[in-house]
Amino acid sequence: MRRLIAYVLALLISSGCSRGYYRQSADVETQQIIRDRNVPIGDTELLRPAESRLHDPNSVEFPPKPPDDDQAAVYMLLANGMKGSSHWYKWGMSDEIEWNGWLSTLPHDDKGVVKIDQDKAVDLALKNSREYQSAVEQVYLTGLALTLNRFEFALRWFSDPSTNYTHAGSGGIPYETNTFTQYQNLGVAKDFAAGGQLVIDFLNTLMVQFTGYTPSFSSNISISFIQPLLRNAGRMIRMESLTQAERDTLYAARDFARYRKQFWADIHTNTYLNLLLQKQGIRNLEANFKSQELNLRFSQELFNGGKASVVQVDQSFVRFLTARQQIVDAQALYDSSLDSFKIQMGLPPSLTIDLDDSILNMFLLTSPDLDILQEQAEKFQQARFSELNEVPSLVSLKKSYEDLAVLLKRTTPFVDLIDKELTDWGLQLRTSPKSEKEYQQKLLDTFAEFKALFPDIRKDLAKLDEDLKQETPALKEVARKEAWERSLILIRRLMASLDQLSNIQTRVRIYRIELPSFKETEANAVAFAKANRLDFMNLKGRVTDNWRKVQVAANALKGEVNIVSNVNLATDPNHNNPLNFAASASTFSFGLQFDAPLNRQAERNAFRTSLINYQVARRNYMALSDTIEQTIRADLRNLEAQRQSFEIGRQQVVAAARQVEGARQDIIAGSRQAAASGNAATLNILNALQDLLDARNRLASSFFNYEQLRIKILLDMESLQLDERGFYSDELTRTPGSSPNLDRTRTPAEQIFGGPNSP
Repeated sequence: MRRLIAYVLALLISSGCSRGYYRQSADVETQQIIRDRNVPIGDTELLRPAESRLHDPNSVEFPPKPPDDDQAAVYMLLANGMKGSSHWYKWGMSDEIEWNGWLSTLPHDDKGVVKIDQDKAVDLALKNSREYQSAVEQVYLTGLALTLNRFEFALRWFSDPSTNYTHAGSGGIPYETNTFTQYQNLGVAKDFAAGGQLVIDFLNTLMVQFTGYTPSFSSNISISFIQPLLRNAGRMIRMESLTQAERDTLYAARDFARYRKQFWADIHTNTYLNLLLQKQGIRNLEANFKSQELNLRFSQELFNGGKASVVQVDQSFVRFLTARQQIVDAQALYDSSLDSFKIQMGLPPSLTIDLDDSILNMFLLTSPDLDILQEQAEKFQQARFSELNEVPSLVSLKKSYEDLAVLLKRTTPFVDLIDKELTDWGLQLRTSPKSEKEYQQKLLDTFAEFKALFPDIRKDLAKLDEDLKQETPALKEVARKEAWERSLILIRRLMASLDQLSNIQTRVRIYRIELPSFKETEANAVAFAKANRLDFMNLKGRVTDNWRKVQVAANALKGEVNIVSNVNLATDPNHNNPLNFAASASTFSFGLQFDAPLNRQAERNAFRTSLINYQVARRNYMALSDTIEQTIRADLRNLEAQRQSFEIGRQQVVAAARQVEGARQDIIAGSRQAAASGNAATLNILNALQDLLDARNRLASSFFNYEQLRIKILLDMESLQLDERGFYSDELTRTPGSSPNLDRTRTPAEQIFGGPNSP
C-alpha cells in the first residue's frame, strides 16, 4: 500500500503545479524585484483592464484558439499528409483577436464623438498604446531573468523516479528472465557565492525478478563537492552573473522611468500642441479667407461703381481662391496628423475624436461678436457703395438709417466690455512677475495710452448717436443724394470707432498672453542634469560593469585548480534492507583537479576585448556628459530665442492688423491718390492680409514652441516628475534649488560593510 501511495505521489509531483500557480508566482517575485529598485515607474501590471484595447477577456493561462489564417490553418489540420492533433481545440475557440468591449467604455457624446483633452489623451495612451505596453513588458522580462540568476544560489531540489520492466531471453528458466526495477531518486543541489558546488543525491532501488527470487533492495547517498581555487574561484567571479542581472534590472527600471516621462511629454505636449497649432492655423486661414471674401466683394462693388479696375478684381479673386485652397490643404494635413495621433495613443484611426481646444481661446484676439459686428458694418458700407450710380429711394434711405442706428446700438456694449478687459490687464501688470524694466514700463505706458482713449471713444459714439437722431427725422425726398452721402460719412465714423475698439482689444489680449516662466542658470541646470539624469546614471554604472568584466576575463587566464571530494554511502548488498548503510559498501574520495594554462588563446582574446570595451564605456560616459551639457545650453538658448520671438510676434500682429485697416481705409476713402494707383492699393491690402495671417501663425507657433521647449528642458534636466498614474505633477517636479543635499561622505561599500565613517 505504501508503495502505491509513493507511486501516486511521484506521479502528482511529476505533473507539476497549475499554470496559474506558475504565472502568479512569476508575477509576484518579478514585481517585487521591480519595486525593490526604488525607481518611480508607477504600475507595471501586465494584464490590461477591460477599458483597454489590449485587454484579453479570455483565460490568461488557457486562452482559446484565436482565428487563424485560412491558408495557414490547413497545416494545423494536415501537416505533410499527417493528421494534426485535436488537442489544439480543447480550450475552445475564439472568434476575435482584438477585444472590442473597450469601445463602450469611451466617453462618447450623443453623436458618437470622443472628446478628449491633454490629460485624457495621456490616459487613453497609457491604457491602449502598444509601444508603452512593450516598454512595460521589457522591464518585466529583465526582472524575470533576474529571478533565474537568484535561483542559482538557492537550495534546489530534484527528483526523477522511474520504473522499468525488462525481459531477456526465451524458453523459460534458465534462459529467460523477467525483471521489474523501480528507482526512487531524490536530491538537492546548492551553489555557493565563493564558487563551490554541492550535490546530495539519494537513490533507492527495488528489483524483482519473476523467477521466484526474493526482491532485492539497495540505497545510495551520493555527496559531491567541488571548490575552485584559482580559475572561477571567489565571489568576484561566481557572483558576476547575478551582480550584472541585479544592476541590469535597475538600469531597465530607470530606462522605463525616463521613457515614461518622454511618453507623457510626446502625448500631452508635443503631439497634442502640434495638433492644436495646426487647428489654430486653420482658424487663421478661415479668418483670412473671410477677409479675402469681404475684400473680393468690396472690389466688385467698387468695380460696379467705376472706382476699381478689372485687374483689381482679378487680383482679389486669385487671393480669394488661394485662401480657399490653403484651408483645404491645411484641413487634409490636420486630419492625417490626427489619425497618426490616434495610432500613437493605440486607438483605431476610424475612431472619431474631438480635441479640447480651449487653450486656443487666448488667440481669439477679438471677440467673435465684435468681428460679426464689424463684418456687418462693412457689408452695410458695401451696400451703400453699390448705390453709387443710382441714389436709393427715400424709403430705402430711411431703412439704411434705421440699420445704422441698430449697428450703433450694438457697438456701445463693446466699449464697456473692452474697457473691463483693459482694466483686468492693468491688474495683471501689477501682479505679474516683473520682466525687464524697460519692457515693463512700455506696457504700463501702453495701458495708460489705451485708458486715455476711452473717454474720446465714448464721446465720439455719443456724438454719432446724436447726429444720427438728428439726421433721421430730417430725411427729405429733395435731399436724397445729400442724405446718402451723409450715411457714408456716418458709417465711416462708426467703422472708425469699431476699428479703434478692435485694435485696443487685439493688443490687450495679445499682451495678456503670458509665457510660463523658467528661470535657471546654465551652471545650475547642467549640474542638476548630471546629478539626476537616469540615463547618465546608467551609463556611469556600465563603466563599472565593463571594469568588472576586465577582472572576470583576467581570471579566465589562470590555471584551474579545484578541490574535489565525493562520498558514496551504500547499503550492505548482503542485507536486503534499503536503510542498512554499511561502511564496507561506502566510498570516500578527496583530491585536486589541475588544468595548466597551456592553451588560453580564446581567453586571451576575450581579455583584450574586455580592456577595449572598458575604454569604450569610459568614452561613452564622457560623450554623454558633453551631450548633456550641450543639450542644456541649446535648450536655454532656444527657450530664450522663442521667448523673444513671441514678444516680437506680439508686435507683428499689432502692426499687421494696423496695416490691414490702413490699406482698407485707403480704398474706402477713395482718395485721388488711391484712385490713380488702384492696382497698387489692392496689392497693399492683399499683402497686408497675408502679413496678418503670417503674424498670427508665428504668434501661435512661438507660444507652443516655447511650451514644448520648456517641457524639453525639464526632461533634459530630469526635473520633470510624474505621479503613480503617469501624469505630470508640479508638486513632484524638482529644480536645482529644491534638490536634496546628498551625503557623499560614505561610499556604498562603507554603508554595507562599515568603515571609517560608520556610525
